[in-house]
Amino acid sequence: AAVDSYKRLIKPSIETEFAAVSKEKADHEAIEMFAQNARQLLFAPPLGHKRILAVDPGFRTGCKVVCLDENGNLLHHDVIYPTAPHYDVEGASHTVKQLVEKYAIDAIALGNGTASRETERFLKRLKHSRKVDVYVVSENGASIYSASKVARDEFPNHDVRAVSARCGPNQAQRCTHLHGGKLCEQCGREYQHSEQRIAHLRGRPRSGIGRAHSGLSR
Repeated sequence: AAVDSYKRLIKPSIETEFAAVSKEKADHEAIEMFAQNARQLLFAPPLGHKRILAVDPGFRTGCKVVCLDENGNLLHHDVIYPTAPHYDVEGASHTVKQLVEKYAIDAIALGNGTASRETERFLKRLKHSRKVDVYVVSENGASIYSASKVARDEFPNHDVRAVSARCGPNQAQRCTHLHGGKLCEQCGREYQHSEQRIAHLRGRPRSGIGRAHSGLSR
């Protein structure tokens, strides 16, 4: 009777319970690994460590141009007037080409504000000695940061226009560096949003993930 009860009742119950515990552990480990990979992807710089020429487009006041090194440090800033009402296309072309060569620029980041489409057409017509791609990036938060005390402390020798143009390409560099020991407002929002996405992934149902790792329970 004891042997029969062990074979029919006790042994299957123990195996089922052990399999359930093992599956839950495998699910937890799989989700943690996925969360770590997602965090690395979310905070990885889309362009990597590249030198960027940033352009804050505009009409009457011109397009503010800044050159940044691989770490986002400001190397140079200038203003060009390729759009209405100035239409100094020749002068603007000469300036951009000169900056690309002088600072070994790898990519051009253009803000998506006023005169963005006109400036994008101008930039894409330019020919350079190296491959230089043009990217349109969000200007969300640039104006707030450029006029803040944090920006003034970090760039005491530069005006608001240069700092505003600099903040745009950090979307491409992912804004992972610190401003005076603190993340800028835009960086903080991106960090919080990414952490919320990771937390959401951790809280999702585990169906399917356990099946991929069911071998751990055997």
